[in-house]
Amino acid sequence: MKTGDVPKSVECYMNESGASEAEACEYVYSLMSQTWKKMNEQVLHNSSSFSQSFTEIAMNLARTALCMYDEHGDAYTLPNSQAKNRMLSLLIHPIPITY
Repeated sequence: MKTGDVPKSVECYMNESGASEAEACEYVYSLMSQTWKKMNEQVLHNSSSFSQSFTEIAMNLARTALCMYDEHGDAYTLPNSQAKNRMLSLLIHPIPITY
């Protein structure tokens, strides 16, 4: 690990369980899928104990995380990543809107 780098969820699971990288990726992906299903069920059935606005913010944060962490790992730090380009387009170089 490089200086200043922090362990990722896959690396942490590998260290804790002795799993291979492929097994750890599968495990983390299954956790993400299970959590995503639970969140969608709560929104669909309006069974969350949180306010609607908080729930919407949490769902949007989860959607962002899914875009940033894809099947190839951390999509933002990969070279030539579409995720990085999308974030830069959204936040740094937005499309000008003229009226």
